[in-house]
Amino acid sequence: MAKFENNYLVNYLLTKLKENNDPRARDEEFVIGRVELAAAEFEAKRKDGYPADAAHESAMQVLTEGIE
Repeated sequence: MAKFENNYLVNYLLTKLKENNDPRARDEEFVIGRVELAAAEFEAKRKDGYPADAAHESAMQVLTEGIE
């Protein structure tokens, strides 16, 4: 996960998982997969004409689904 170490989405997700003592914090495949889904959501929303803040909110929902 070294190439993602300074990635906002990775850092945010890992923080949430660790705060909740979620063992998925050590699952690189889960983390990268969830980050990729969130990034794709952001991109799709922007392509559909959503403003950046709305696209970001939607991406964050995808990122943290089932965690909070």
